[in-house]
Amino acid sequence: MHWYLATVKPQSEKLAAAHLAAEGLMTFMPVARVEIFDARKHVLTIRKFPLFHGYVFAGLSGDADVGALHQSRFITGILGNNGKPSRVPG
Repeated sequence: MHWYLATVKPQSEKLAAAHLAAEGLMTFMPVARVEIFDARKHVLTIRKFPLFHGYVFAGLSGDADVGALHQSRFITGILGNNGKPSRVPG
């Protein structure tokens, strides 16, 4: 399995990850946990935001999966070089 970095539509990271998972692809979207205190209401809320805005990691096993990744409606592109998707090292 190789990991690729896909660019997504603005503020659609969660939707893209869920859509790709429904297609049977592995996804990874790291999140940052932020505590927000509302002094007026005296309420502490915890929100999760994507760590990399506009990107989702996708685990693909072959060229057919890359084609499926391109067909997802939330994906706008795959990071690469000279039109060829680049694998995430590691």
